[in-house]
Amino acid sequence: MNEANYPSWCEEIDDVVIQCDEALRPAPEDVQIIIRQFCRLLGNAPGTVKDFLEDPGRDIYEPLLSQDACEKVLLLTCERVGIMVSRPGSSGISMATVAIGELDVECSFSSKSSLALALTGALCLSAISILNKRGQL
Repeated sequence: MNEANYPSWCEEIDDVVIQCDEALRPAPEDVQIIIRQFCRLLGNAPGTVKDFLEDPGRDIYEPLLSQDACEKVLLLTCERVGIMVSRPGSSGISMATVAIGELDVECSFSSKSSLALALTGALCLSAISILNKRGQL
């Protein structure tokens, strides 16, 4: 990806964060749509983002999403970074944190409705932080 396109890519990632934040009671298919959008963006991500966050590839994530294995898809994207997730019992707020020690990046996101959306939000924020830390924004 050309560096001139980084701001546009970040705007699309920001849109995913907003969707994660605004999804109060999403149906499973709505969560899948958001994760699919994140994975598509990750496939087109700048190389510096791909150094840390992996694109699982459509052949991998589509079958998993069709089985509602949203968290599994997201875990495939973050095998090279540290993560911490917390999901309360039947009610409460799910939290996710992505940590990249080498860049001194730590991004957290919470969701009232979904652990998958909390992790998606944290991964999106970390992608933007990677570009900031590398001086590419």
